[in-house]
Amino acid sequence: MATDWLKELNKEQKRAVTYGDGPLLILAGAGSGKTRALTCRAAYLIKEKGLDPTRILLVTFTNKAAKEMKERVKKLIGKEITRLPWMGTFHAFCARILRIDGQAIGINRQFVIYDEDDSLATIKQAMKNLDIDNQIYKPRVIKAAISAAKNELIDQREYGQLIKGNLAEVVGQVYREYQRLLKTYEALDFDDLLMLGVKLLQNSEIVAKKYQEKYLQVLIDEYQDTNKAQYQLTKFLTKKWRNFTAVGDFSQSIYSWRGADFRNLNNLKNDFPDIEVVSMEQNYRSTKNILAAANQVIAKNSSHPILKLWAESQDGPKIKTFEGADDKEEVQFIVNSLAALDYQDTAILYRTNAQSRIIEEALIKAGIPYILVGGVKFYSRMEIKDCLAYLRFLINPKDKVSYKRLEKIGKRQLEKFVNWRPSGKTTR
Repeated sequence: MATDWLKELNKEQKRAVTYGDGPLLILAGAGSGKTRALTCRAAYLIKEKGLDPTRILLVTFTNKAAKEMKERVKKLIGKEITRLPWMGTFHAFCARILRIDGQAIGINRQFVIYDEDDSLATIKQAMKNLDIDNQIYKPRVIKAAISAAKNELIDQREYGQLIKGNLAEVVGQVYREYQRLLKTYEALDFDDLLMLGVKLLQNSEIVAKKYQEKYLQVLIDEYQDTNKAQYQLTKFLTKKWRNFTAVGDFSQSIYSWRGADFRNLNNLKNDFPDIEVVSMEQNYRSTKNILAAANQVIAKNSSHPILKLWAESQDGPKIKTFEGADDKEEVQFIVNSLAALDYQDTAILYRTNAQSRIIEEALIKAGIPYILVGGVKFYSRMEIKDCLAYLRFLINPKDKVSYKRLEKIGKRQLEKFVNWRPSGKTTR
């Protein structure tokens, strides 16, 4: 008897979910139920095909999406199956295999992971060590260049040979010193996780075979947002069984500024000529008028295949546009429009955080209640970073960035902490 939830899928969703072995590309338009298709496919492989859940790898781009997928899969397979596929981000997966097998390429299992602020602090230290003026060469610019290089799998030794120019020469010097410091601190930045994850699978045949053998099915979401490192990871992990499902949409690629390349969707077709392609174009989220407008905008793009979204929903209200003479006129239009709307069902979107101030001031003046979504992320809050610095230094006394942060909190407090540590010793 077929699983009940299979009956609720539309024709294209069902075709994707029940596909057999081999490479599969699902081109899924916005609101077409791609998360549903991906989680149902994982559940189908477990429930209908009897696949061991631990031999399925499900990768997405955010921890939030991974958590949502985990809950969906758990619900679909039922309580009688207690084991789940591994579900998480590319970065989390690479961090995991580096912790387990990274010693094969000289990585200590106790490595700490530096966030953006930690990485920037280390870049500044590298520049200071090299006597490079950070007023002439901005640390953030150099950091962005190093990040872009890592996403293209260009390490510090190759950088100078491949990238030319005055700035590139400076970036190359900082890159080498930055990596030296990271190694000294036994730390990796986010980009290292991907680059070294690829290096591990590339340089250790034993480790590569271990994971290639383990994962019979690899399911990857948001494939239009993958960069070169993530694409190579896909190829390495699926080398033996060639069973993978990639879900993506050329038109939803928004992360080119951080190395994402929507052309990876086409690259799959080149590297896997027998790939099956399923297009999901029925939209469950929007009205016909919204889809018509979206289709007209998307249709102008001639660089990739276009999905033509459609819906069974009603036409809905027509889209209105307003062009103000300045930001004050725009804000007044927003306030006036809100008078006829239910605040609870209304969202105001703005392009940059700097634009929120004038909108907030206008809402306060008009007595309109609002909730600001976003702001400082939890792990970026000062008190949280302070706590994490203590914990990271506790397990890795070579972590100079955390040590310097603790020094700023208070040298006497740090001295007590150092003396309290079981070894009572530290590396300065």
